[in-house]
Amino acid sequence: MMKNIRILAQPSETYLLTKKSSTKCTDCAIRRACIPSDLTSLALSHFEKSVSTVQSLLRATTLYRSGDTFVNLYAVRSGSFKTVMTQGNRHDQVVNLHLPGDVLGVEGILTGVLPNTVVALEDSSVCAISYKILKALCQENDDIQSRTHKLMSERIRQESIRSKLLGSIRAEQRVAEFLLDMSNRSLTLGYSPHAFAIRMSRDEIGSYLGIRLETVSRVFSRFHRSGFVSISGKNITIRNMSDLHDIAETAIATGPSARNLQK
Repeated sequence: MMKNIRILAQPSETYLLTKKSSTKCTDCAIRRACIPSDLTSLALSHFEKSVSTVQSLLRATTLYRSGDTFVNLYAVRSGSFKTVMTQGNRHDQVVNLHLPGDVLGVEGILTGVLPNTVVALEDSSVCAISYKILKALCQENDDIQSRTHKLMSERIRQESIRSKLLGSIRAEQRVAEFLLDMSNRSLTLGYSPHAFAIRMSRDEIGSYLGIRLETVSRVFSRFHRSGFVSISGKNITIRNMSDLHDIAETAIATGPSARNLQK
């Protein structure tokens, strides 16, 4: 029987942790998108030793804060999260979006301190992975070490995608790239690449893409009118994938609609 324990993580916040019992990576629906993907049975049994708890969080609950000591990596089991970075007196900027299978906390490995804050966008859960145990396992098992290296490579790829988004001149390109990335991630999780939900608000999407809220709404509306996508609240259905690819890959920004979207 699972036993619930409550641990005070911040003065004003309480996290609900579920002590690990029958929870195993082999039984997890998102195993193929997570760290244990492609591990042999022996390596997987060793890896499971590093998974200490399954932690459930309600929407808007903080998983960890900037400045916290780095102890664990966190694999997203369900739901979604955003990483936010505080820039002086300015509002927090959304710098990453995390879906099931993504691993959080990697940025804390170098200094031993977590530089950013991670918040649940919906009711979510994570598996807490002891980095100390994982590091020891990497020294003993080549398969686990190889998979961990792939994890680091994936994190670099995600940062590359974000750099590409911010480097696109047109707001249309940024939004198209974002939707295509969400489509690919949905497919990786075994779901339809054409229909998915984005739990971030329009304001958070704008923060993530480096454009204003009004611009995000304007681009979404234009994509909807043009038949590229259908939008119902936070649910997105891609109607014309090829046109989205064309927009994302086109560097021309001379048309009046493109200029208007920049305003």
